[in-house]
Amino acid sequence: MGKSELPKVRQDWCDILNSYHGIACQLEQELGERHGLGLSEFSVLDALAQVCGEGPAKILMKELQGQLYLSQSAFSRTVTRLEKLGAVTRGACSSDRRAVFLATTPIGCRLWKEAEPTYLAVLERNLGSGRNADTKSAQSGATSTASG
Repeated sequence: MGKSELPKVRQDWCDILNSYHGIACQLEQELGERHGLGLSEFSVLDALAQVCGEGPAKILMKELQGQLYLSQSAFSRTVTRLEKLGAVTRGACSSDRRAVFLATTPIGCRLWKEAEPTYLAVLERNLGSGRNADTKSAQSGATSTASG
């Protein structure tokens, strides 16, 4: 079955997935090259910043993990990488021994503040009103290649 034969809803879904994949790859590349962060590491720091503000903050790991599109094991590995960078720390909850807090450190706040403009620039370039014809045609080409 060729691309033109797919039901519209299925083609729309394929287009969304292709767009997401293309943007996620750009984010991964630019965050890595400019800031030494993967998209998942940035996503954790960004979620912490969105929930708790730009300063050092803490949140229950289970609560934060529920806000991200990462499996439990991927989330745990990401947190471990951020701990090794000194960007976050884990801590026990005094009222519930089973619960674990995740807290940003000054290094984590700095990494997020430095990386957020890169993240937003990639999103604006791909999704913003100022996106250019080259970006649109690149996305169309990715769709054609992936679907064809």
